[in-house]
Amino acid sequence: MWESAARVAVGEGPDPGPVAAAFLAVLDPAESERAVLTRRDLL
Repeated sequence: MWESAARVAVGEGPDPGPVAAAFLAVLDPAESERAVLTRRDLL
């Protein structure tokens, strides 16, 4: 028999807005499209 206590966090997480905006700012849409279109598993 296995016994343990669970840890549960309830609340609001951090705002991903600034981090997501910084990530999206460095993406090149044309390069992303080329990468998607050349995936062999999507052919």
